[in-house]
Amino acid sequence: MLDERQIRAIEMLVTGDYTKTEIAKEVNVSRQAIYDWIKSNGEFKAELDRCLQDIKHQASKDFTSKLPQAIKEYWKICNGSTDLRTKEKALQYWIDRSLESHPTL
Repeated sequence: MLDERQIRAIEMLVTGDYTKTEIAKEVNVSRQAIYDWIKSNGEFKAELDRCLQDIKHQASKDFTSKLPQAIKEYWKICNGSTDLRTKEKALQYWIDRSLESHPTL
């Protein structure tokens, strides 16, 4: 079972905002202890991996939920630009992406 220091270390690690040295000071262990937990403590590593997966999953959901609006805005740029080079690049990108997604076209 993970103790409070390990749980706090995981919380800090997943933010990406802290160095291992800062985390070690915060949870009152050596920096080497942090490395050891990550490398050798299966329960610690599993919980860290689970938390990172949760963050990735949430980010993916957030990204996907905004995709329809982003596509609308991009299409407005494609159609609304008065600069022909900008319009051409935007449309070419759109076409290339569509062909990559649908190789049978």
